[in-house]
Amino acid sequence: MRQIPMYLNAGGENLFAVLQRPIEAPRQAYLLCPPMLHEHPRSHRLFALLAQSLATHGIASLRFDYAGSGDSSGDSQSLDLDSADTDAEFALAHLRQLLPDIPVTIMGIRAGALIAAPLARLQQLPLVLWQPVHSGAQWLQVLQRRDSEERRSTRRFPFQRSGTQRPVAAGSLMGFRLGPTFSASIYPRTLAELPADCIVLDRSVPEPIEPVRNIPLPAALADWADQIDISAPFPAQAIAEIAATLAQAGRSAS
Repeated sequence: MRQIPMYLNAGGENLFAVLQRPIEAPRQAYLLCPPMLHEHPRSHRLFALLAQSLATHGIASLRFDYAGSGDSSGDSQSLDLDSADTDAEFALAHLRQLLPDIPVTIMGIRAGALIAAPLARLQQLPLVLWQPVHSGAQWLQVLQRRDSEERRSTRRFPFQRSGTQRPVAAGSLMGFRLGPTFSASIYPRTLAELPADCIVLDRSVPEPIEPVRNIPLPAALADWADQIDISAPFPAQAIAEIAATLAQAGRSAS
């Protein structure tokens, strides 16, 4: 297996990406649309391990950071879903250039599902969603509540007086200073009209969205999305089992 870090030129932005290749010629490729804000760095190890496990089944993958996040150019104030849509389109085009004639599956992780789903629909590609955010508005409300709770936490800020909030810069959310376009772009987004062959990896799938296949995630691979702090390692065996299931699903669909 080979990990190849690179920068992609995406309409004037430099997107950091990592191509994971199997030892042999790949039979399939995944484009991973990552989560956003604090969920992105906290899940980096999980999806690096998933990419490595997929490679053992002959599946290449490209992981990338949206402009304004991770190691890509720009700062968090420029991050929003409209620019992330463009970044994903550039990343997909680059993946196809790197691996021509290899079938591609789009994977959306958490809020990345709101980017992956329309891209897969536009390009008529298979879609896999990992613990997807179903409503941008509801996700924002959850994050705003968590942000407020954390800023009142005397555990996190031991010298803070009980009942007060830690002051932050205007527009900050979960440790990221955001521009006004972030909320405006994500608030109206919802998952709708998922393809009939969509695969959802989650503990449960809420109604009315019901894909043909739901792959249940063990708690060890699902609890990270509900936590602010993570100290335990991601279990390699559970990741390998999920990768094997996805690989088998890809063979069945071909």
